[in-house]
This record gives sequence, structure tokens and C-alpha cells, in this order.
Amino acid sequence: MAQTGYVHGSTDAREVARLEKQADFTAAFTFDTLDVRDGFRVLDLATGVGAMGSRLQRRWPNAHVVGVD
Repeated sequence: MAQTGYVHGSTDAREVARLEKQADFTAAFTFDTLDVRDGFRVLDLATGVGAMGSRLQRRWPNAHVVGVD
């Protein structure tokens, strides 16, 4: 049977907010060291709720961001 939605349970608003804050913190000091160009593929492993993936896509809109959990 195919799984739909977030497979690790509910997405509690407080947990999503925590993960968003964590992604902001991490992106602030890691994105400057990434060499991402138009058309590059970027893999977000253990993407969870997609907090980091969304930041990657906003920073590099012409890259192909794929999240795998």
C-alpha cells in the first residue's frame, strides 16, 4: 500500500518551527561554502519536513533540489 503524507507521524507545529529555525541557523554558515550552479542537482538527505530543501531551492532557484528521507 502506498504511503501518503508525512510518514513519521503528525507534523506538530512546534516541531516544524524548531526544524525551520535549525535550518536557518545551519544555512547561515554552510551555504557560503557550497558551489551550486544553474542546473546542478542537490540532494537533501534526511529531509524530514523539508526545511533545508526549501532554503536550498530559494537560494539556488535554478538548481534541482531533491529531498530523500
